[in-house]
Amino acid sequence: MPKLADIVGGSLKSIKNTFFRDNTPIPDYYYHRPKLETIQDLIQSLKDWKPIGDYRAVAISSKDKKKREELTFSELAERAEAYSRAFLELGLNPGDRIAIYSKNNPRWFELSLGINNAVMVDVPKEVTNAEDANKFLKHSGARIVIVEDKKTYDLIKKTKRLEHIISIQKIDGVMNVDDLLKIGRESKKVIPKAEKNSLASIIYTSGTTGPPKGVMHSHNAYLYDMQAIVPIVGVNFKDKFLSFMPAWHVYERLAKYAAAYVGAETFYNASLHKVIVDLLLEKPTAMACVPKMWEMLYNRIIDKVRKISNEGTVEWIEKAVEIDVENMKLYRESRKIPRKLKVVYWTVDKILGGRLEHIISGGAALREYLKYFFYAAGKKIAEGYGTTETAPLIAGGVQNLDNLLTVSSVIPGSQIQIRDPRNKNKILGKNQVGVIWNKGDNNMLGYWKNARLTKRKLVDGWYNTGDLGYLDNDDVDARKNNLVITGRKDDDFSLGNGELIHPRTIEQKLENMKLVDTAVVLGKDWYGIGALILPNFGVLEGIAQNMHIKYDHAKPASLLDNEAVVSTAYNKIRDHMSKFDGLKPKRYRFIRKLDVGYGLNAARKLQRKKVVELYPNQVGELYEEINRAA
Repeated sequence: MPKLADIVGGSLKSIKNTFFRDNTPIPDYYYHRPKLETIQDLIQSLKDWKPIGDYRAVAISSKDKKKREELTFSELAERAEAYSRAFLELGLNPGDRIAIYSKNNPRWFELSLGINNAVMVDVPKEVTNAEDANKFLKHSGARIVIVEDKKTYDLIKKTKRLEHIISIQKIDGVMNVDDLLKIGRESKKVIPKAEKNSLASIIYTSGTTGPPKGVMHSHNAYLYDMQAIVPIVGVNFKDKFLSFMPAWHVYERLAKYAAAYVGAETFYNASLHKVIVDLLLEKPTAMACVPKMWEMLYNRIIDKVRKISNEGTVEWIEKAVEIDVENMKLYRESRKIPRKLKVVYWTVDKILGGRLEHIISGGAALREYLKYFFYAAGKKIAEGYGTTETAPLIAGGVQNLDNLLTVSSVIPGSQIQIRDPRNKNKILGKNQVGVIWNKGDNNMLGYWKNARLTKRKLVDGWYNTGDLGYLDNDDVDARKNNLVITGRKDDDFSLGNGELIHPRTIEQKLENMKLVDTAVVLGKDWYGIGALILPNFGVLEGIAQNMHIKYDHAKPASLLDNEAVVSTAYNKIRDHMSKFDGLKPKRYRFIRKLDVGYGLNAARKLQRKKVVELYPNQVGELYEEINRAA
């Protein structure tokens, strides 16, 4: 198995051209990056990136009210060091915690670098109520909190334990980050030295499996994953990232580090509503986001094709691109693309800005039809798997037809084992489903103030992810063994007859149907399984239109009140599931809404118990019908 040392300090991408467009030679170190162990090392490496040829060395760019702002890598490093000295001037010491309550924006990244450069610990989170805001401050013991705006400031302004409150946006009577920069630039404080295992962050998880937990990550954990994935994905200083995911999410943080490491520009999107506009105007080459965003872009592309073509063409495209894998392979290898497919490929490039090459997906499983679609369109799909506790990567890579339905293989330097869910000491072989355990420098240091949970989850250097999956091979070279995720152990339940159910496996089959946005499989102690279904209302509208049923276009959810539409939709779901072997839901019930704070956590992951609480009538109907039929 390759070691991390074998892939860093080496080429990040095959060098096809050693000159910029104006014939200026490209320095060798632009492609060959040093091995880093601390975020201090990363900050020092930023100074390597100098404007040369047509390369402008822009680290961060953003646009606010039509005013564009840019920061070079040298300026980013200078700001990080100034923030570090300012924190020292305020009386903080290495190891002290500083909370950052802010959405994703350029200042977030500068501040987090500055905190870690001073060997202090960032505690990042987005908060919407005073109870949560104060709970995280109290549990972490933060001495300072940095807030984004007046709304967030009002949540914590009465907290007595804080020594300072600092704002990103201007607030009357509150120290601003610009004041902090001025203090740091005038300071002569000596910045202490970080070690590879120095604590960098306490990340409070979103609570998909219970109360939030404070995950402790070292400097090296972040940089370990960063240096492992960069050569695999193949990004370099010529690339441009579009950033819009929550900054406190470890997945987004890894993307920020990766871009900085290779000298690539990151443009910060101001709002999710402007993603399409920013794709067109900024023309990024790489974008990391969750599957829901790729699904939204897919729907936008298909809608556009409908406008410039006809419904028959769209149906043909869906069959040719999403189902006929052999044809896809033929198209890609021979480049003899049918005329109808050229329409959709042109639309893909147009909507994605014309330059987007790297599709990076994580945080949840990317649906099969999306993988087939973007792969056929010539995009490089890099999907990763991991957890907050693994900073956040365990496996990942650029996919091809041979491993498109997996999350690729374990990253270099790490090890995984598939262990028997009933006997953690028993290691399973290929194609056997079990619990995924990870070992590597990317594992967390533990849970903040929770030694008991740490001891249970970290055993002899191995981290128990709680996720279920299997390896499709048992080759000595770990990079030849692809990982397939099948569910989560905590989600499993038994029917009344004792049969063990892996709900996520069934939900994924349902969600690979475009009619289904989200599926929630239920049935603990029942005599069969049922499923709550949040439909894709755009597809549901298509069903109504084909049936010539009138409805309020401003309220597509009203279609759930139409028995004919609902019955037709249920039949389509049953037809889809009939293609699969194994146990299937006996009954279905549609639900109207899932959103952040309403059945989904801040990372848009499903909170099963909350969904059941939100829809007691539908759950009750499923229970009665399934158990009465038995």
